[in-house]
Amino acid sequence: MIIDINYWTRVLKNILYVALILLGLYIAFKLSIFYMPFLVAFIISLMMNKTHLTRRSSSIIIFILVSLIILGGIRMDSSDFIF
Repeated sequence: MIIDINYWTRVLKNILYVALILLGLYIAFKLSIFYMPFLVAFIISLMMNKTHLTRRSSSIIIFILVSLIILGGIRMDSSDFIF
């Protein structure tokens, strides 16, 4: 019986690639909890830079938006207990 070494090296490489991709996805999902606030802040910063507002007015807008998001989250959590 003839064993084709090239075939098995390709198979092992593909298995290794799949394992590394799965490991990378697992690590990415675990780290996403840490990096999500930075991503949201970056997106908000990009949106504010496109509007050409001053630093003061954009800070006030961001403060109001974040406050509304936090209050909305608290409101959703507390409304579950009312019913």
